[in-house]
Amino acid sequence: MKRFGNLYARIYDIENLRTAFYKASAGRKSKHEVILFEKDLEGNLLKLQNELKEHTYRTAEYQMFMVRDPKEREVFKLPFRDRIIHHAIMNILEPIWGKQFIFSFLFGYKRKRYSWMLKTFETRIEKCFRYTILFEDGFEEVLPIYQSRYTETNYPKEDKRP
Repeated sequence: MKRFGNLYARIYDIENLRTAFYKASAGRKSKHEVILFEKDLEGNLLKLQNELKEHTYRTAEYQMFMVRDPKEREVFKLPFRDRIIHHAIMNILEPIWGKQFIFSFLFGYKRKRYSWMLKTFETRIEKCFRYTILFEDGFEEVLPIYQSRYTETNYPKEDKRP
């Protein structure tokens, strides 16, 4: 397996932290904690960078709140600055993991197109699984798992039973 070096320095790079901020704040620009962080964006990012460089960064306590949709449950969330760190880590590790992990991991990988995944999945399923129909007279017929590809016009009409 290939080794990757200097990852930690890439995580606390100021450009990576800035990109992570924009990803973490997407859809949350009106939230109070995002507005406060953005007021002194460069200062807050430099503070995060220094904490990461000096190995003094600590994850804050989770905040718990209740959600009642459709049933009551507890939800735990981290403060906004911790979500920025999460995005900074994933900005560096996602491209590496996408090349290293097995095929099935790619279904959760954001940058893979849905159509590519569906086509690849269908191909693998068709190779692995087939339906076997066993008739009462002992005749067996093997059919591909996806019958949607066969219409009445191109499906074999002749009876193959003896």
